[in-house]
Amino acid sequence: MCYHAAALLIVGLWTLQTVRCTATAACQVVNSAVLNLNYSDVSNVGFVFRFMRPPSVLSSLFSCTDRRLLFINCQRFVYRPTVRRSLNASSVALLLLLAGVEANPGPVPSVSTPTDVLRLGVLNTHSAVNRVALIHDVIDSHHLDMMVLTETWMKETDPPAITRDIAPTGFVVHHRFRAAGDCGGVAVICRQGLTVSAFDISTTATSFESLTLKLICRRGRMNLAAVYRPPSSSPYGMSTGVFCTELADFLDEMLALPGEPLICGDFNCAGSSPEDIDLQLRGVFLELRQLE
Repeated sequence: MCYHAAALLIVGLWTLQTVRCTATAACQVVNSAVLNLNYSDVSNVGFVFRFMRPPSVLSSLFSCTDRRLLFINCQRFVYRPTVRRSLNASSVALLLLLAGVEANPGPVPSVSTPTDVLRLGVLNTHSAVNRVALIHDVIDSHHLDMMVLTETWMKETDPPAITRDIAPTGFVVHHRFRAAGDCGGVAVICRQGLTVSAFDISTTATSFESLTLKLICRRGRMNLAAVYRPPSSSPYGMSTGVFCTELADFLDEMLALPGEPLICGDFNCAGSSPEDIDLQLRGVFLELRQLE
């Protein structure tokens, strides 16, 4: 019986008309396409397949990231029969039937796995509201777990629909708004599942804004400080000397906490070359506290 069924399948496949994969003139390579296969009339004689001409390729398919069905730019149709019988066409049809062609293919969802690596990014947004799409894209493309944003330009009076929108799905955001005036502000976007909580530093600083977070990870506690210092040319900026003095007191309190310190942000203290920092800031970090 099995041999009889196999013989019928071979005969049916041999009677298949030629299958050719062609494409529209709109693109060179399309990631996926909808293929319409209707088969019926199963009898003792064999399998009779009727291949239907598929609908037009939607424009949304051109940006799909699913690469399981590719075709080249030759003709106007994605899939069409011909009058010539071909063993190659039968083999292609059999492979398609065995592998399966999804009616609505889409991108394969990424599965996050636990890791000891914490991916952190820093970005000066210069208005986070106008760069929400960019923020989401950077987090997704670089697989970040946390992202520090400076100059968010958000206010405490803004509705949650605005302040929380900068965090993509699966993330939460912590804010430190500028107490008075426009612009400024820092924020930290964290992946859900991380044990993160905000805490305050008693050191009073007037030359920079900061947001401090406590992160509990496999290696223990980490104290993250997101810092933004307005440049001296800004109406809210102060001299580099005042900034370094207040930052030194701030760092002393951070270093006294249990856990590892992590200081990042935008200090606006460029040195004599693009690769260097201001000598006073270097003294605060390197010479006095051996921080790198």
